[in-house]
Amino acid sequence: MCVAGVLVHGDEDWPEIDRRVLALIDKYIPLQDRKGFVFHATDIFHGSGYFDRRKPEWDNETKRHPILYELVYIIDSLHLPIVVGKYEKNTFMVGVFQPSDSPRMKNNIIHQSALLDCLTWADSWLAKYSPNELATVVHEDGTSSKGGP
Repeated sequence: MCVAGVLVHGDEDWPEIDRRVLALIDKYIPLQDRKGFVFHATDIFHGSGYFDRRKPEWDNETKRHPILYELVYIIDSLHLPIVVGKYEKNTFMVGVFQPSDSPRMKNNIIHQSALLDCLTWADSWLAKYSPNELATVVHEDGTSSKGGP
């Protein structure tokens, strides 16, 4: 389980990131689908959601993965810091969970732990390199973040 984040300076980095992402939307997404479009790496990688692999335009990785590479290139070319929290599901807190515990509950706890680690790394980076800046966290409002275990 991995939670990753990119640290973006709102005044310095965001305008260029926005310009580049909009250019990728123009490049890959049909005109009728562009308004309010958001790239989701999970959907691109797995061929789900908008990038449903059952549709001919997205039916294989060679059609979807170039989008991921171009999105990653934005981060790389602008030298944006990345923070990560991660855990192996099979070894996370071995002996603590009971066989009766639901997999969803365990996944939520692992995800929340990885998220906290990611935030801790972001806080450490900010304290070291930008101690006078204020920060805002934007977290994907996914299904697992809406409900309890």
